[in-house]
Amino acid sequence: MFARYLLLGFLVSTTLSVTGLSARSAEITIKGSDTMVILNQKWAQEYMKKHPDVNIQVTGGGSGTGIAALRNNTTDIAAASRLIKPKEIQDFLVNSGIKPIQYKTCLDGVAVFVNASNPLTEISLPTLGKIFRGEITNWKQVGGSDQPIVLYSRESNSGTYAFFKEEVLLEKDFSPRAQTLAGTAALIDAISKDTKGIGYGGIGYSHGVKALKLRRTESDVATAPTQENVEGGIYPLSRSLNFYLNPRSTDPEIEKFVKWVRSAEGQKIVALVGYYPLPGTLPKPVAKTTPAPENKPAPLVEEKPAVTITPAPATSGEMAAYTAPTPPAPAVSQPVAEVKVETPAPILAAVTPTPAPTATASAAPATTSATEALNALTGPVDPNAKQPVLSTSLLNQFRTMIADREKSVMFREEAVAKREESIARRELTVAEREASLAAREEKLAQLTQK
Repeated sequence: MFARYLLLGFLVSTTLSVTGLSARSAEITIKGSDTMVILNQKWAQEYMKKHPDVNIQVTGGGSGTGIAALRNNTTDIAAASRLIKPKEIQDFLVNSGIKPIQYKTCLDGVAVFVNASNPLTEISLPTLGKIFRGEITNWKQVGGSDQPIVLYSRESNSGTYAFFKEEVLLEKDFSPRAQTLAGTAALIDAISKDTKGIGYGGIGYSHGVKALKLRRTESDVATAPTQENVEGGIYPLSRSLNFYLNPRSTDPEIEKFVKWVRSAEGQKIVALVGYYPLPGTLPKPVAKTTPAPENKPAPLVEEKPAVTITPAPATSGEMAAYTAPTPPAPAVSQPVAEVKVETPAPILAAVTPTPAPTATASAAPATTSATEALNALTGPVDPNAKQPVLSTSLLNQFRTMIADREKSVMFREEAVAKREESIARRELTVAEREASLAAREEKLAQLTQK
C-alpha cells in the first residue's frame, strides 16, 4: 500500500515538473547596458505575459560586460548603449570567426544633468569637456554661482561612459575628482540632492533634475534632447540603444522577441519608459487645439448711427506686433460728426483707424501713408518711447543670428579641412611605410639569391 502511494506521488511530481517545463520551455537571457535595464525588464514582463512559454532573464553590468558575455556564449542578447568597438569585433572573429548582428531597439539622447536649483540652462560641448577633464572647477566660470563643481560619472565598462568620453572629452581622461557611480539611477539620485553636482545619462532617467540644452560649439544654437531633435540628429549627443545577437543562434524565440521589441507594441513601452521610439513605428503625438469660437451673427445696428472712433492706444517696443488688441477707450462725451459709409474704405485705412473729425473740425478724406501702414504692422512710432522700434530690433537679431550661423559653418569647414589634412598625412605615412617595406623585401630577395 505504501509502495502504491509512493509510486502515485512520484507520478504526480513528475507530471507537475514536466508541466512546469512545458510552461517555461524557452529561455532567453539579456545582459549588458545599465541604461537599458529598466527598459529590458519592461519588455520582458510584457512579452512573458503574452507568451507564457518563454522565460526572459535580464541583468545589467554595462555594455562591455554584455558584449563580452555574448562572445563567450553566456548570454543570448547583449544590450549596449553604444556601438560595438572594432577591437570587440576582432575578438569575436578570433574567438569564433563571426561578427555579431546589431539591432537598433530605440533612440536616446545622452542628457547632461544638473540640480534643479542650478541657474544654468545650456552649455557647449567644448566647455562641458573642460568641466569633466577638470579644467573648469567652479560654476561661476560658466555663468553659475560661486561654488565648486562636483562631477558624477559612470563606470568604465558603461556604454554611456564610453560614448560620453568619445563625444565630449574627445577620448581624453576624466578628472580624477569625478565620482564613479554604478548606474544612471544612482547618478540621478546624487545630483538631485547636490546643488553643485553635474553628470550625464540616458534621457529616460531625467526625473527630479534639470537637463541642459547643448551647443556643438560656443557660437552654435543650443538644442534640447527632445524626440524631434534626437530623431533628426540635431541634438549633439543623439544615439541608438542596441541589441547584439550571435548570427549562429538557432533559437527562433530570440528572433521573435527581437522582432516584437522593434514592433509598434514594443515601441509603446519605449515611450512609456521615457526613451524615443524608432522612427515610423508609432504615430507622432498631435498637439491639442482649442476649438474655434462659435460664429455668432453681428448685432443689428440702427440706420445712420452716430459713430465715435477713438485712436488705438500707442504701443511701442519689441512686443508691439505680438500684443493682443487693446480694447478701445470709453468714448468721450463730446459732439461728433455723423459718418456715412458710401464707398468701401481702402484696405490700409482699415489697418490703422483714424480719429473721426469733430463737429468743429473740417472733415478730410481718409488717406493712409506708407509710414502709417508700416506703423500699423510694427507698432506706432512713439517719440517718447524708451524702447527701440520692433523692426530695428528684429533686424539686429537676424543679423546676429546669421553671423553666428556663418561662424558655425566656418568652424565646421575648418574642422573638415583639418580632418582631410590628417587623412592625407596618414595616407602619406602609409605610402612611405609601404615603400620602406618594399625596399626591405627587395634587399631580402637579393640576400637570399646570394
